[in-house]
Amino acid sequence: MLNKPRFARQFSNFAGHVYQGAALTLLSSSLLSAQLKQPTLITTPVMPTTRAEAGVNVLQHDAYAFTRATQLGLVGAPVTTIDGTTLDPAFDLTRTEDVVLLSDGRIAAFSAIGSRFMIFRANGKPERKIGRSGKGPGEFMRARGLMVMPGDTMFLSDPGNRRLNWITPDRGVVLNKPRGNSAIMHSEKAVGVLSTGEVVLSSQGLVQDGVRDRVTRPLAGVVLISRDGTARALTGVPDWEIAMVTMRAPKITYWERTPIQFSRNANVAAWDSSVVSGSGDGYRIDMRDARDRNTARIVVNTSRRTVTAAMRNSWLSQRLGQVRAPRSADEIGGEFEKQFIRETPVADSLPPYRTFHVSPNKTLWVVDYIAPNDTGWSATAFRKDGAIVGRLHVKGRGRPKTFGDDRVVIRTEDDDGVVSLAVYRIGITTAKPK
Repeated sequence: MLNKPRFARQFSNFAGHVYQGAALTLLSSSLLSAQLKQPTLITTPVMPTTRAEAGVNVLQHDAYAFTRATQLGLVGAPVTTIDGTTLDPAFDLTRTEDVVLLSDGRIAAFSAIGSRFMIFRANGKPERKIGRSGKGPGEFMRARGLMVMPGDTMFLSDPGNRRLNWITPDRGVVLNKPRGNSAIMHSEKAVGVLSTGEVVLSSQGLVQDGVRDRVTRPLAGVVLISRDGTARALTGVPDWEIAMVTMRAPKITYWERTPIQFSRNANVAAWDSSVVSGSGDGYRIDMRDARDRNTARIVVNTSRRTVTAAMRNSWLSQRLGQVRAPRSADEIGGEFEKQFIRETPVADSLPPYRTFHVSPNKTLWVVDYIAPNDTGWSATAFRKDGAIVGRLHVKGRGRPKTFGDDRVVIRTEDDDGVVSLAVYRIGITTAKPK
């Protein structure tokens, strides 16, 4: 067998809070009018049992905790809609995955196409663009992981230019620092900001080296970056389950690495003063302080969903439909790439969660894993003492991109590939939990 450079694309699917007794106060961060009152959701928190385990405070929930939690849903029409079908091409949202809500209701999004920020007003209308592809001042190359800090300063790591960037919506790039510290991985992204101001970076979601004839789980790196650009590494988190697939081409056979489809993977975020992480080994969320000490762990006794034939077939259909014909006789593609997709191993159970999000009021939203044929999604809201303060259920093909204190930004893509964003308010619902 010969090793050959991988040809295939990565196949992975990817200010203060107030609590009074049983009241969860969601502070509105996106008001369209000064007269709009801040909403308050009165929920009944589901409290965990607690125990000490090897010096870690374990916050344990039973299998019925999600059912007992206050059920939440979307309230009425969107507060803001950014309709991709009517946008000026200069504000095209295609390949826009990084989206943040600003405190005055504006929305910032970063597009991999053209490497540009787009700022939208609170009414959804385009306001301005920041940056473009390139290596000069204010330009970006392969940037990823947009995060917003208090005061609406945004952070963006730019591995292509080996720069760290601090950006404001009105002034553009106000500070950048070189990525010169050896603790910074080559292709990390920002996943949150600690209360100390340190930015948390992670290499989660990157396909890593595999080993023939067995499954491996390389660690996703976790790094803290101070405002002066100093970096320090924390303990890594087990990422994708990586397998090697045998590829047979004319006159050559070799091994190609790939994540196992529907495999467990790393999730990392910043939650107040803690770095929170999960590897999908059960519904478990670990909390570490800035000194890399594991201080607490949230555990929910839920079962992982079984991967069905319908899930696998839906994924295969989507992936095979994205295969393009080779552009030249020398390029590997077409039926050869379809072979790779068909032979990609598939897990027997879904991971317990898909993504972590932290809202400005320091609520941790954990989105359940979303199968490719799901027609809706759910997320659980936790507070720092491990209590479940709400369980959100949303119908439709749209997917959550970020959470405000009382709202969520949902990204949708139509059959023509046109991307739109919508901001919805979150409220209590009588809908039965999934």
